[in-house]
Amino acid sequence: MVFQTGPDVSPELFAGRVKGRLQHALRQAGTPMGFSRKTAVRALGDNVSDVVAGYLRRQTVRAALVDERYRATLRAAAFEDAAVDLAEPEETSRGRYWFNLHLVATTEGRFRIGQEDFLDQVRAGVFAWARETGSALKAFAPMPDHVHVAARGRPEKTPRELGEALWRELNRAAGCRLMSDRVYAGTFSEYGRGVLGLS
Repeated sequence: MVFQTGPDVSPELFAGRVKGRLQHALRQAGTPMGFSRKTAVRALGDNVSDVVAGYLRRQTVRAALVDERYRATLRAAAFEDAAVDLAEPEETSRGRYWFNLHLVATTEGRFRIGQEDFLDQVRAGVFAWARETGSALKAFAPMPDHVHVAARGRPEKTPRELGEALWRELNRAAGCRLMSDRVYAGTFSEYGRGVLGLS
């Protein structure tokens, strides 16, 4: 079954509601059925994992910057953890969840992040966010005025909660309001929406 949810719905809440409504519909139809507590939920998106990973890898390389030293500084701050396999689900007592997020946070007023000022703090803020939320951080790509993060989120968290936590940790690490209120959060997996005939 395919469903669409908003940014305020966690995978765990979603799975519980779908299972409850399906059980109710089956009881109403006179065919009650007991379901296992275990469910499997896969978040899809417009992009697939390889596309998102490649996009993050290329960000600092293709940034249109005149100063090659600045580009090298951004590239050195980037991070990718080969040990984190986003094709693997997050296992809980309630089920298996593929909940991969691509988050993008932009600086307030498009302020430029640099090594002399905020780059080290931004990097530390991303790692603090992963610890605080229990997210498996796959990749981090800093750009002059925004940062990209790819991670597997905890299934009890909503995309909005994870985006707000990233905003909070980045500003906390910077010691000021560095990041703007707008954070993009998109889901992705090994399969795009196109595999289901969705556009």
